[in-house]
Amino acid sequence: MAPRSTAATAASPPVVPPPARIRSAAATPGLEAARRLLSERFGLAAFRPGQEEAIAAALAGQDALVVMPTGAGKSLCYQLPALLLPGLTLVVSPLISLMKDQVDRLVSRGVNAAAVNSTLSPDAQRDTLALAAAGEVRLLYVAPERFRSSRVLALLSGEARVSLVAVDEAHCISQWGHDFRPDYRDLPEVIARAGRPPVVALTATATPRVQEDIAAALKMRQPRVLVQGFDRVNLRLEVRRAANRGAKMAALRALVRPREGAIVYCGTRRAVDEVAGELRPLGARAYHAGLPDEERARVQTAFMAGEEHLIVATNAFGMGIDRADIRRVVHYDAPQSLEAYYQEAGRAGRDGQPAQCVLLFAPGDHRLLEFFLRGQNPDLALIREVYRRTVEAGPAGAGVADLDRRLPGSPSRAEIATAFNVLRRAGHVEPAAFAAGRHWLRVAAGPEELARRFATDGLALALLQRLEAAFGPRLASGLSAAAADLAEALSRKVARVGETLCMLAARGAIEHHPPSASTSERHVVTPPVVDPAGPALRLDEPWLREKARRDRERLDVMLRYAQGDRCLRRQVLEYFGEAAPWKACGACGGCGAGGGGREADLSVASVATG
Repeated sequence: MAPRSTAATAASPPVVPPPARIRSAAATPGLEAARRLLSERFGLAAFRPGQEEAIAAALAGQDALVVMPTGAGKSLCYQLPALLLPGLTLVVSPLISLMKDQVDRLVSRGVNAAAVNSTLSPDAQRDTLALAAAGEVRLLYVAPERFRSSRVLALLSGEARVSLVAVDEAHCISQWGHDFRPDYRDLPEVIARAGRPPVVALTATATPRVQEDIAAALKMRQPRVLVQGFDRVNLRLEVRRAANRGAKMAALRALVRPREGAIVYCGTRRAVDEVAGELRPLGARAYHAGLPDEERARVQTAFMAGEEHLIVATNAFGMGIDRADIRRVVHYDAPQSLEAYYQEAGRAGRDGQPAQCVLLFAPGDHRLLEFFLRGQNPDLALIREVYRRTVEAGPAGAGVADLDRRLPGSPSRAEIATAFNVLRRAGHVEPAAFAAGRHWLRVAAGPEELARRFATDGLALALLQRLEAAFGPRLASGLSAAAADLAEALSRKVARVGETLCMLAARGAIEHHPPSASTSERHVVTPPVVDPAGPALRLDEPWLREKARRDRERLDVMLRYAQGDRCLRRQVLEYFGEAAPWKACGACGGCGAGGGGREADLSVASVATG
């Protein structure tokens, strides 16, 4: 991977001159136009540190890996080039709320932007993609799982000229990042289908190891690496230790202020509900994935508009939250890693004004973190046993609820759910919804065109002819059919329906939207059935062991941060590969300057008496 550029701070490793392709930022073609657009379209007088270098790389056709703190203006690094490049800019984004916020802002500035995600009906998605193919969209935001759609793949394979691919929240592609999303791993193939345009990968938090993994996973070509630094000097970092949960609650009440923007993060939905209930007199509102979609949307919209000020949430309240005047981010429970903690804490003080980031920590919190660690890394023996039980369940399949309390060692539901995920990624099981639910599919071409296109693909042609015989002209407009009906039409077993349709979609024969599937639902075995005892299971055991080791390592770093007495800012910078220019900053809780560290140990009595 290329060395870091001059956008890195003075505390970064030695700088090596950028590749000759870039020349200098000032000489890059189109950069003067970019400066004009910055003022005319975005209303900004000057670039922030690092933005100009990233935009220059994109305009020069070079890959770039951009690591900038939350609030540093990463999105401008691809939005502005998109207005100057001749074709479509494809933006991969993992969060629907983040897409909506970005698209709404761009449209308000007169930019033709759109999004394709699961909230849109198949017809709405088709219309949006048609506009993109016709050149009517400048920036198209796409959720990574949408690339399974043959219609999206067709757009990338020639219907639209893709000039730039921006991968937002790029740490999601790294198996060693704190928010790994398997769908991101398919992006290199997607980028290749689009003609391999320049790639800009962006993230707020990535250790040097994760930066290398991002570049390798995306198959970036000599990327310009722009690390803007992790030291947010306006953020005061503190750890306040409490004797128990009661003391933590008392400390929390003392921290929050009426009508002052604040987020309180909790580790579980149950904790969110409890804490939000305690803080209700202060106007607290709860946010987690267990709430109805409408309620979550209402809470987020009200908070972003400044109508609500105190949110108690799980990490589901995350990416895309860019309210500038958040004065406090309090972690009632510690996250699993320092990456996750610093990304969430970094949502405070985006306006550059002083803000407070406080981690509350009690001795019992260690047990919760260990519980989460086990849930994310089940034993290999458990994975094999889950598979054996799923084989025994037959066509009915098995799920977390079926196996809960019935497995040796009494594993948690989280461990069982992760075991199903491992088996699913290895191709041994699939969600029962794929076999028992309703699938939406459409065949865009007529019988003659299909016969010509698949003349050398006998299997695909035979399957398409069976669908045509069963459903006739309904296929052209799109239809929703039960898996059992599709199984009969395709002469396939019900358990193979999802696999067969995905194969046809991958070959461009149909447009296919499978039933939604959650990690906790029932799964069925994907044929052929191998030895139920497990030795023949296609599990990447070395990778699973290495993942468990790295997760353990990240948690240990988080615990040292929470329990130690070193400078907190120094610990953060060192973790992200930066050399702190001081041994102790003198301005964080770990340095003992006005709270935090050992001087902030709390008991119920001391907090209550003030």
